[in-house]
Amino acid sequence: MQTASDLKATIEAFKLQGIKTVRDIATALNASKIATPQGKQWHSTSVYRLLKRIDTPL
Repeated sequence: MQTASDLKATIEAFKLQGIKTVRDIATALNASKIATPQGKQWHSTSVYRLLKRIDTPL
């Protein structure tokens, strides 16, 4: 399990690959087998909240 700040680099790497929407980021996180802090799959809403938490704009 990674914390929100740990995921910032992962999100930035996704953005460099052209993965920029919350839905696409959720799909990429799930495909990478990265679970939410609760151990569940990512959804658009959870990615949106993560982006707000780590202060990363789309």
